[in-house]
Amino acid sequence: MTAHGTGGLPVFRQTVQDDWIDYNGHLSEAYYVLVFGFATDALMDAAGLDAGYRARTGCSLYTVEAHVRYLHEVPRGSDLCVRTTVLGADAKKVRFLHEMFLAAPCAIRWPGNSTAAVGCWKGAPASSTDGNRS
Repeated sequence: MTAHGTGGLPVFRQTVQDDWIDYNGHLSEAYYVLVFGFATDALMDAAGLDAGYRARTGCSLYTVEAHVRYLHEVPRGSDLCVRTTVLGADAKKVRFLHEMFLAAPCAIRWPGNSTAAVGCWKGAPASSTDGNRS
């Protein structure tokens, strides 16, 4: 589920599922990344890089590098909120920051050199949303 926060960027919301819980009773580390992936999908949809765009152009985003800091444990059934900030973009890459919240930040995913690359099949620059190369 998404809503729009300040600046029109999506705020992704997700409830922690029971099967995401590890043997310590907290969100397993792989599921932090899953939720951040869902937040990236919401960002792509809000930016017009949705399924229709991908079908028309053969272009998409894919992760090149990501770093996650686990700041707090997330218990079973928690309602998560992921806020996204775009740090920069050009024809071949987008750098953005995801911040996951309960009542306080519980994880952050940020870019190293680049978090996601815009890719058509041979590393070509992304097509505009109308299907024309820009």
